[in-house]
Amino acid sequence: MTTRARPRRAPSPGAASRSAGPAEITLATVQREFPGYACWRGISGLYYARPCGTEPGAAAPVSARHPPGLREAIFQHQAATRDAIIQELLILIFGPPHAPPSPPPCPVSIGSGDPATSGSSAPDHWGPNERTIACAPTA
Repeated sequence: MTTRARPRRAPSPGAASRSAGPAEITLATVQREFPGYACWRGISGLYYARPCGTEPGAAAPVSARHPPGLREAIFQHQAATRDAIIQELLILIFGPPHAPPSPPPCPVSIGSGDPATSGSSAPDHWGPNERTIACAPTA
């Protein structure tokens, strides 16, 4: 019994690009993924995005050289905005962060640095800056 080879069909025009990997990210893809952002390509060739509702004359907070970079930049902008909002909420709930406590006043003074007037018992091999312990001024 003889088998005949089946004739091969020509692949469809987009078959190679579909099977090669993930779909190419375009500006339209980024706009669909982030409907809360207005996305456009500037005359310089850079891609820009701005959250909807911001002033049209305001600078775009997000820019990139290509659409995949714009997508990543929008993710980073969203994370930074989210962190800022969380920080503001924490301040509203718990109040502003407290300042670190100031260091206690320094009660120790070895001398003035002048061996003739200090009467210090510090060794003679100390330099002039090593005879006085500097402390923060007390208020």
